[in-house]
Amino acid sequence: MNDIASKLALIVCEKCVRGEDENDIDFSTRLLSVYTSCYDNIEHIIAQKEKANYQEALNIFLDSN
Repeated sequence: MNDIASKLALIVCEKCVRGEDENDIDFSTRLLSVYTSCYDNIEHIIAQKEKANYQEALNIFLDSN
């Protein structure tokens, strides 16, 4: 589990406001959905950045030889 993704997803969840007609189960389900979606998106962004950094380092290494 990525600690950064988890913390950022929790920050987003803290901003969620319960709807007037929303019961506990609906609100909890929506929060879980928001958390999961945010977490997955952030994980994907981090993975893409790490892949780009790895590729850049590999290219620099290959160009130096």
